[in-house]
Amino acid sequence: MTINLPDWARIGLTVLVKDKNCIRGDNPNDWYRETIVAFGYDGVFHQAKYCPIYFTEFSEYGKTIKLLDK
Repeated sequence: MTINLPDWARIGLTVLVKDKNCIRGDNPNDWYRETIVAFGYDGVFHQAKYCPIYFTEFSEYGKTIKLLDK
């Protein structure tokens, strides 16, 4: 099986992730800085230092996950 990865999905990249379920805080509009650590068939696994690993689908790019502007 071949997994087609978007250009933005690379292990080690820092991304901003919106927590729409308010797991990390009280505001669903806050963005959190995390690092992509692995891939799934249809998304990426990302993690902040000393935090659990979360999964976001590729289709969520621009909505709940985006590249960190440097």
